[in-house]
Amino acid sequence: MNAPATTDATQATQATRAPHVMRRPDLPADTSAAHGTTTRHLSRYVRIAAGVAALSGVWWIASWLVARCHLPVSAGVVGLILLLALLLTGRVPVDGIAAGARWMLAELLLFFVPAVVSIIEYGHLLRHDGLQLMIIIVAGTVAVMVVTGLVVESVTRIETRRRARRFAAARSQRIARMTQTATSKG
Repeated sequence: MNAPATTDATQATQATRAPHVMRRPDLPADTSAAHGTTTRHLSRYVRIAAGVAALSGVWWIASWLVARCHLPVSAGVVGLILLLALLLTGRVPVDGIAAGARWMLAELLLFFVPAVVSIIEYGHLLRHDGLQLMIIIVAGTVAVMVVTGLVVESVTRIETRRRARRFAAARSQRIARMTQTATSKG
């Protein structure tokens, strides 16, 4: 009698461990769970690679536009504007680039290693103009942080007002329907 209880307990444990994995009938329970996990991880890596490729493609197009049209702004700024336009028009879904963007942000320090290592070659520049460069870097960082904060705050206020208007409009429509229904019944 203990064997069936143990089997039921084992199945219950496996069900709570991986409820999202559907068991394939041709595979044992533990193999199908491992197969589902591997597929899930693989699709995660594919989403990351697709997101990085999409962001890289936008940057490449922006670089080409800047070079072709001789624009007085950097490719990064043009790329951000292009990406914003693509996201707002729905041509690129947010989910399509989110995994790649998250990965790139998580590994952001890695992208600065070549810049930091190249400082070694310019030691004489740092000895002569280091204080001025430090002031410029700190002032630039503070300016970027302040402007970013103000833009985020403005966008948040606009979005909050927009949601409030939608909510008020939906509420007015519900009240009008309820009044119309009550009038027609009475």
